[in-house]
Amino acid sequence: MKEKGKVLIWTQRKDITERFKKDIKNFIFIKASYNAELLALAGGKDIFLILVEVDPSNLTSGIKIIRDIRTLAKEVPIVVFAKQLSTLLIHEIIPLDVYDYLVTPFSINEIKRILNDLESGEKGKENYALLYNLSEKLQQLSIENEIIRLLNTTWELDTILDIIIKKALELVNVEASSILLFNENRDSIIFNAVYGEKSDMLKGMELKLDQGIAGWVAKEGKPAIVNDITKDKRYYIGIDKITQFHTRSILCTPIMTEDRIHGVIELVNKKRGEFSNDDLDKIMTLASFAAFALHKSSLIKTERKRVEEITLLFELGTYLSGMLNLEALLQKSAHLIRNSFGFYYIGISLINPEEVVLELKSFDSKEKVEPKRKKVTFDQGLMGWVVRHGTPLRVGDVTKDNRYLKGIESVRSEMVIPLKRKDTILGVIDIGSKKCDSFNDDDQMLTEQIARLLSISIENAMLYKKVGRLAIIDDLTALFNARYCHITLERLRKEKQETFSVIFLDLDFFKLVNDRFGHQIGGKLLREIGEIVKRVAGRNGITIRYGGDEYVVILSRIDKEVTSRTAMNILNLINTTVFLKDEGINYHITASLGVASSPEHATNGEEVLQLADRAMYWVKNHGRNGIKIYDSDVVEISDYPLPGKRM
Repeated sequence: MKEKGKVLIWTQRKDITERFKKDIKNFIFIKASYNAELLALAGGKDIFLILVEVDPSNLTSGIKIIRDIRTLAKEVPIVVFAKQLSTLLIHEIIPLDVYDYLVTPFSINEIKRILNDLESGEKGKENYALLYNLSEKLQQLSIENEIIRLLNTTWELDTILDIIIKKALELVNVEASSILLFNENRDSIIFNAVYGEKSDMLKGMELKLDQGIAGWVAKEGKPAIVNDITKDKRYYIGIDKITQFHTRSILCTPIMTEDRIHGVIELVNKKRGEFSNDDLDKIMTLASFAAFALHKSSLIKTERKRVEEITLLFELGTYLSGMLNLEALLQKSAHLIRNSFGFYYIGISLINPEEVVLELKSFDSKEKVEPKRKKVTFDQGLMGWVVRHGTPLRVGDVTKDNRYLKGIESVRSEMVIPLKRKDTILGVIDIGSKKCDSFNDDDQMLTEQIARLLSISIENAMLYKKVGRLAIIDDLTALFNARYCHITLERLRKEKQETFSVIFLDLDFFKLVNDRFGHQIGGKLLREIGEIVKRVAGRNGITIRYGGDEYVVILSRIDKEVTSRTAMNILNLINTTVFLKDEGINYHITASLGVASSPEHATNGEEVLQLADRAMYWVKNHGRNGIKIYDSDVVEISDYPLPGKRM
């Protein structure tokens, strides 16, 4: 007899072990009560998996526990679960080869999935890669937000530049970093902010524009990556000779606003690997902050009112960057930006990749005017031009521009700014005025900063939405999973939805498919069945792969008569469909379906689900390949396994 695997659990939750024992029979679950016991058990040879709960309010303790466990158990998979995603926690656990990260509450089925994957030797690389990508973006967003907050709270240019250059070193992990600014004559650049070894010696030193890679970047206004300075003729050894510092590689990017170059950011000697374009993109974002800081400092001396507007801009950026709901983010952005800067109207449109159009997502106007159209193609209007070219556009008089697509009657001048992250266009900000030549260079620069900050927030919200979707989507069929089933039933309860129905479907003799053709073919069949169920259920139905070869359809505001017809259509289509044609197998399969409805059979969603499952079980006991609506016949079934407990 195969020995049961042991799962070690570290948590403050009292009932979690009993829940696991109740629903997962082929593993032994052990809850450690104190640190010494946990570490003693973790070092044993018979531990199959370790579950560790981390309290977000006490990350240091949780991270230490994981490190201690990994020291004693180098090969045992560790799954971390917490109430929320944490940037610090993600960064700390990735090097420790943690298998997965779950956000509570999670269902027993998630633990079953992990155990099944481990037994079959599979590992969720896609989810782990997404987790790593998320942690990288969260770290970058955190650093950028910290700089934004600093820009909002101080006018001290030196302080701002010192923080930016320190964060540049942290973001790319280099030995030294510096900001060099033009002198008054603009014939040389001066080490203004320096961080790293020899920083005291470097600060205040000058470079001519024909000296070194930094001088070349300042002169040409183009970034440079040099991973071996011995092979680049632009390299100037004079600084190394003075400081006795050994330079191996350099990344340098200009600090500029529009066509004016203020100086450069230079990073020296990446500690691991070589400088990449991704590193350059990160530093160019910081360079834009540095450029803005310089511009802001100049404006303080000449235009106090304008400084107040810029400060407000970054207050908006800080506020919006914390919003993770994409729809709310866009609506709030349009309203706050228009109110803050007094624009006549502002519209934010995002690219709809499925329809290949720009789709208006939010709109705010001073006089409550309405746009004529919600969607435009990429070859239409000023917005389409900006998407095609990826650059901002200002038009002083739209009536004289043949690119203009007539929309709001009273508009005379328009400014369109792309929303861009790296080389990807996300959409555009469209701003209009009733006056000709209403927008100047300062307006454009400010709006570009808005676009940059808003693009970061949009990308972050999209990523957050994708992560959330992964938690409710079945990997195999792309249908909703069991977690979403229970979320939907709970939502119906909160909404006090009285009329709804549930179809519970189980394939007949599906095990024979796996035994005969293998699990890959079985998975293909499950996907084809899922497509049929989803197609018949239609837009009003929520189609769920509940587990294994079980499917659930939840039909809101649909009674049992309509639901029974839907179930019959599903069964008929399954019976008449030849599956696995592409594999040359031409397989036929049948299914057993149960139907239950509210309020006829029960009013609690979980109970309706159980009754539909029980009705399906009745079909199994009476020849399979049929449909049963829950009734008194079904009640007579006494030996009935609840959902999730079927052997």
